[in-house]
Amino acid sequence: MYNEHAFKINFGKYALPRVLRELSSIDKSLKEEGRHLDDGLFFYLVHDQEYRYFNTPCDVVVFGNIGADGIHYGLLTDFGTVRTLDEAPVVCVTPMDSDCPVRVIAENLEHFLAINMNESALFYNHFPSEEAYDEFVHREVLGYDGMPYLPDAERECRREEIQQRVRERIRLPQIDFPYRYVQEQQAKRDREAWIHTQARLHVLPTPGQAEVPYTGALYSIGADGIIDTDAIGRFLEHADPPAVKALIRDIQMHVLSGMTVLQDMLESSLRSIGLGDEAERMRLSVE
Repeated sequence: MYNEHAFKINFGKYALPRVLRELSSIDKSLKEEGRHLDDGLFFYLVHDQEYRYFNTPCDVVVFGNIGADGIHYGLLTDFGTVRTLDEAPVVCVTPMDSDCPVRVIAENLEHFLAINMNESALFYNHFPSEEAYDEFVHREVLGYDGMPYLPDAERECRREEIQQRVRERIRLPQIDFPYRYVQEQQAKRDREAWIHTQARLHVLPTPGQAEVPYTGALYSIGADGIIDTDAIGRFLEHADPPAVKALIRDIQMHVLSGMTVLQDMLESSLRSIGLGDEAERMRLSVE
């Protein structure tokens, strides 16, 4: 059921992007027929729900989840600097992965859908090489006992029919090497980073900053994850906006539930640099 309050917090200043409008329309039609969009795609639409985990970045607009282990997808706004969500890169959040819970997986929603049709495992699994991924696909097809996997004919027909509906409404690109494509998205993010963070979304430069290395003070959270609220408070009193963003990136890798003083401090800092939408999303993430 549509939740107007959750929708407003999730999207903030942004309008619903065209691709999500189309997917919502398709899903509504399918439900009237007793079916669902996730019968054909490998995720559920949750863009109008209060769906966030503690490590869902506060500048991510959530739009889908896979229905297992809390894994979900969102649109990265880079702290509200992308012009529209049609241009926003797609990220995958894997809450149970403490080392790297968030990574960039697609340039935009169209690219995400093109890969999701057949290669969605690339988004939330780690494959050390393209050969390892090919072996995974081979096992999925042949089964671990060497016997060919025979999909349910009715289910497969339903999946193909729904995917065809999506293709008729949304023009999707041809991505010939999906493993390489997904790997390149995070590698590109790493190269473009202005401030590198433990959380590999990093902080990107705003116009005019690209050629200038960041020289301001940064707060570093140790590998042990110990959070010193007093020290963070002192740092935030004088931190400039890029340093606040970098701290937020790393601190959202840790559970903040119950740390009300720190939560209030972080939300206040976000609002002080004009990031009210992000403050609201952070509050929802730790409730």
